[in-house]
Amino acid sequence: MDVGSAAWVEVVDEGYLVSDAGQSFVLTDARTNGAAGGAASDGAILAPMPGKVISVDVTTGQTVTKGQKLLVLEAMKMEHALTAPFDGTVAELNAVAGAQVQVDALLVRVEKD
Repeated sequence: MDVGSAAWVEVVDEGYLVSDAGQSFVLTDARTNGAAGGAASDGAILAPMPGKVISVDVTTGQTVTKGQKLLVLEAMKMEHALTAPFDGTVAELNAVAGAQVQVDALLVRVEKD
């Protein structure tokens, strides 16, 4: 019976390093600071993890409502919809479909009306 390579886990500063079948991933605890949906105080929508922007659903100057999808980020083989934290206007848009982004990159900034 061929069991292949065994997965292993190592504790690192950022969380857990998981290696399996020649690929490694760093897993961290879920963020609770609201970065994926934007901080309610400043409207900054940050990338919650490194990934690829697969769609951008807004333009600079567009009026948005709380909970409206702004863009979709693909990371770790999953799609993550990032939404407006409150009613407002898209003041800054730094996301382009197809672009790779790093964790905490400012993707969109929404200003309250």
